[in-house]
Amino acid sequence: MKKISIFILIFILAVCCTGCMPDITGNGGEEPPVVTTVIADAVEELGNANITVKTVDSSKTYDSIADMVAQIKDSVVEIEVVVADDYQTSSGAGSGVLFGISQDKYYVVTNHHVVEDASIIWVRLTDGRRFSASFVASDEATDIAVITISNIGIDQEKFRTVILPNDDYTTRVGDTAIAIGNPLGSLGGSVTQGIVSALDRQITIDGVKMNVLQTDAASNPGNSGGGLFDEHGQLIGITNSGVAVEGVEGINFAIPVKTVVESACDLIEQGYVSGKPSIGITSIELATLNDMNEFYNSISNSQTKQFWFEVFSSTNNALGIYVYTVANPYCDLEIGDYIVSVNGEEIKTGEDLSALLDESEVGQTISVNVLRGGESKTIDVSLIEMRR
Repeated sequence: MKKISIFILIFILAVCCTGCMPDITGNGGEEPPVVTTVIADAVEELGNANITVKTVDSSKTYDSIADMVAQIKDSVVEIEVVVADDYQTSSGAGSGVLFGISQDKYYVVTNHHVVEDASIIWVRLTDGRRFSASFVASDEATDIAVITISNIGIDQEKFRTVILPNDDYTTRVGDTAIAIGNPLGSLGGSVTQGIVSALDRQITIDGVKMNVLQTDAASNPGNSGGGLFDEHGQLIGITNSGVAVEGVEGINFAIPVKTVVESACDLIEQGYVSGKPSIGITSIELATLNDMNEFYNSISNSQTKQFWFEVFSSTNNALGIYVYTVANPYCDLEIGDYIVSVNGEEIKTGEDLSALLDESEVGQTISVNVLRGGESKTIDVSLIEMRR
């Protein structure tokens, strides 16, 4: 389970973007469509791709929580990951839910931070069988990821996908909340009970703002990606974080089910979550002079090295955000631009820029003030949809 809490060489504001041009839609400059995806729409789209996702028209009533858990526990899985680089190999664990099913695959939803940078992913079912998983896509902002495993040879009546509520469903403060997951990475299938403590809490995890449910249903490291269910067995959220402060107990968070469904369906269909605004650049964040020296010394090409020497000289080695690449040649921002402010707000870190974009919309025009060649320039940029 991820805890609420630098040199980041490449802070990605957009990858595979279509640019910063005023005509961002390719339809003659018309305003982009408003994203209004809800559970029914998302599920219908997946159905067109022959992927089945379960929703209910009415809530089922169980005689006890134990009866309900017996019906849904097999839809929650354990996840093991191996992260390997040139220097070391590490392992981690989390949880996931069986979200959808096709002719030959289960689609498993978990947290982005569970499978982030994983070289190998394994999924373990409640009967102990372990399956190699394939990464589909993930989204840092919503902390949702999708992976798949083969469903060949698996009893699909036993290992059913989670049940999603319909669009009219509303989670209320005080509703029963049942968390099922893999705490400590070794206690798969653990069940804890609590209530929904609050709705629409805004928290920041590793610089990313999220709106989440708060619950006192116990969660621990390894629960991340597991299901949070109501008393009817419907999925109401995906567990993703808790407060790690001495003396604090019973404060845990989950991604609301509508966010889960919208994000997961987008990731399955197109590999990214729709409707997120982007400037259309990548940037480097230089927080200290040591960061600047490390970046400069890492450049092997002499012409590129000279270019960045001149850039840093023109800014008097200013620390902050520099434009590193521009995804579209028509964008008026240029490589080496030092971002001073956006819409009059000072920008010193990637978090500052992300926070501003979180409050913006695709198609909106923002005013970016930069230093270029020692001169101040103000550039209007029309925000495009971020695609990863």
